[in-house]
Amino acid sequence: DAEMLGTQQGKETLQGLLTTTINKVLEEKSGFGGIDNVYFTSFVVQ
Repeated sequence: DAEMLGTQQGKETLQGLLTTTINKVLEEKSGFGGIDNVYFTSFVVQ
């Protein structure tokens, strides 16, 4: 939801979801789920 991503809390929620999802896929594919954080250098919501 674009409105939610306009807030700091929304971005932090997305970071958590991405970190969890990426680690799950890495664990399934390679046995390694080792990312700690996801960072945004820029953010465009359309």
